[in-house]
Amino acid sequence: MDQPHLRRYCLILYLGYLSGAATHQGMSDPIWPPTGALPGSGPFSMDLTQRQSLSLNLGWIRDHQMKTIKKVITFSWFQFMLYYLIRLYSWTFRVVVENEDTWKNHVSSGGRVLICAWHQQFFAAIRHFKKYERYNPALMISKSSDGEIIAGIARLSGWHPVRGSSSRGGKIALREMIQRLRACGLAAHIMDGPRGPAGKVKPGAIQLAIEADAVIVPCYAAADRAWFFNSWDQFFIPKPFAKVHLRFDTPIHLFKPKATADFEVQRKQVEDVMSKELRSIDRQPDKGGKSL
Repeated sequence: MDQPHLRRYCLILYLGYLSGAATHQGMSDPIWPPTGALPGSGPFSMDLTQRQSLSLNLGWIRDHQMKTIKKVITFSWFQFMLYYLIRLYSWTFRVVVENEDTWKNHVSSGGRVLICAWHQQFFAAIRHFKKYERYNPALMISKSSDGEIIAGIARLSGWHPVRGSSSRGGKIALREMIQRLRACGLAAHIMDGPRGPAGKVKPGAIQLAIEADAVIVPCYAAADRAWFFNSWDQFFIPKPFAKVHLRFDTPIHLFKPKATADFEVQRKQVEDVMSKELRSIDRQPDKGGKSL
């Protein structure tokens, strides 16, 4: 038996002992091995009451762990440490950037740009996007626990996190994003975040670009070697010293729709353009992907 499984087994036995102690407190009967075991289940089995107590104990442990984690990720020292670990790790990447000057010239001439990316690809761009802090750009991030981590990293990267999503606080966040994009000229949006479906452009990004009179600039990230997670979007992290390719697509100009059908046509147009750049293990340039 390997060590993780051994530790887990010992924890279960110990909690079972505590459960028995609580159940039999004040009684002279031995509390371990438990009495009333199911027939044929072995000397270390637990009766129904003890199994219920064990289940409650394990549930309490999980809840306590989650509360502790949610508290820790809000600490500035944790976000600071994580941010610099990411920057140190990303320093190993060999980054190639394509077509960046097109949208930067547009902003310099008084235009507005909304950089849009897929959720699965944002990790590869974190280090490079630090270079855009002079624009004081904004980024919409969900109010989830994961969003708390991302918001801290974005803030340290020089981006202003606006908290909200389609499921929670979206309307208020969208209004703030529109104001900031109008004022600063640059913002970014994760098109299918925070929970998908993968490759599905949310209406909020289209509305944001239209209301702020901004062009949408798709941004894609690829790596010649990467780890792919078994998540809803196949989130990937480039391997150390991987060659990372960041490519900004041609700006997409939108117009104020006269009808609902016009809005959907534009949303579908952006989705069709960007969906071609979704990544998977099979689509890695040198098949250098690995599932986690």
